[in-house]
Amino acid sequence: QEALSTLHGRTEGTLRIGVMSPRSNELLPQIIPDFFTAYPGMHLDIREGSPQELEHLLINGELDVALFSSEKQHGKLEYRQIASEEFVLVTSKKTALAQRIPSGTTIGLREADHERFVLPPANDIHRRFFDELLDSCAVTPDAQIICDGVSTAMRLCANSSLVALVPFISLLCDSASMQRLAHYHLGTDAYLPPFYMVHTKDVPLAPYAEAFYTMLSNRFRAMTAYRP
Repeated sequence: QEALSTLHGRTEGTLRIGVMSPRSNELLPQIIPDFFTAYPGMHLDIREGSPQELEHLLINGELDVALFSSEKQHGKLEYRQIASEEFVLVTSKKTALAQRIPSGTTIGLREADHERFVLPPANDIHRRFFDELLDSCAVTPDAQIICDGVSTAMRLCANSSLVALVPFISLLCDSASMQRLAHYHLGTDAYLPPFYMVHTKDVPLAPYAEAFYTMLSNRFRAMTAYRP
């Protein structure tokens, strides 16, 4: 019915979207008003989950598209890169690092050697890459806190002399934390994982799903182009 509606120039139906947290509250509010302006007859069904959970829902036909970072790719799914996510180093403005180097500067990760870190748990999708990056930069982190929430990690850093690696877009979308934290781009030490919109290979995307992808890509790039 939705395919026939689209052929006749009407756009009515439901787009079922899966999103990894915290991207749901960082990205979707940025584009949904424009999406409804372009497609006022559409409805959205939004579900949050881990990349593995969202892949399972896609394969079972319970989602149309999903938004997440993924290390491994399932053979039945199509992964369309939205952007490369930049992870930045954040720390309280009270730390010696923040007193020594202005926020927004590009630094080497060695500047954080022997700092007290907030790190994600061992099963986090990014943790192995963090460990490899820290090791390659000869940084010995004191993992004082293990935390699987990016927002919580940023608030912990803001209130204590701690550092963390967090997605730049998460920092940009948390104005309270951004005002209280110093952040640093990592240059050649940067971790830039791909962020995808994923759908099943045997189901072509409807025009409104293609438009959703374009809006999301444009907005993601516009937001992360920010520099102080």
